[in-house]
Amino acid sequence: MSTEGSTTSTPSGSTFSTPNSSSASFNPPHVSQVGYDLEKYINGTHPCPTQYLPNTTAISPEFAAWYRQDKIILSWILSSLTESVVSRVMGFSTSHGVWMALENQYASRSQAHLIQLQRELQTIRKGNLSMNDYLLHAKKIVDSLAAYGQPFSVPVVQQMILGGLDSVYDAIVTTLTATCSTTSMEDFQAHLMAFEMRLAA
Repeated sequence: MSTEGSTTSTPSGSTFSTPNSSSASFNPPHVSQVGYDLEKYINGTHPCPTQYLPNTTAISPEFAAWYRQDKIILSWILSSLTESVVSRVMGFSTSHGVWMALENQYASRSQAHLIQLQRELQTIRKGNLSMNDYLLHAKKIVDSLAAYGQPFSVPVVQQMILGGLDSVYDAIVTTLTATCSTTSMEDFQAHLMAFEMRLAA
């Protein structure tokens, strides 16, 4: 058995919350969260030991322990995949081999999606959306970026949200722009929702 080097990443948490919102996305747990220092099996830093004891045909205890643990991890990974994805990694017999195959297959696709999400956030516009829906839309993008390990700070997100508002919101934009560095996201959202209510009154 042989393994190749790889890395894993841990998705970050959400940057802010919005009224009546909930996360509908699923992010598989980071391997290290499973316990027992299992990440080293997947990233290749704990390669398969020699199968046999020196000058014998007896199985090495280190190999037996490694093989048993790796099969558990491999089963865990495969159980988290859809059938169509499992069919693409069936030729690999170790957790590291499967992990590398998944990374190789999805790395370029993930990078393209990451760039698309960054562009969406940078060019976000409220348009005809209600303020609540606009904030939910921003949250979805920010959460997705955080899952890729690309979180944005609260002040930066606030500035991007303000930049997507129409001129009718200029008064509140001016006020909130001056306080982005000290205003929590909850207060920021409350001010925007209240201003929209005043516009509709």
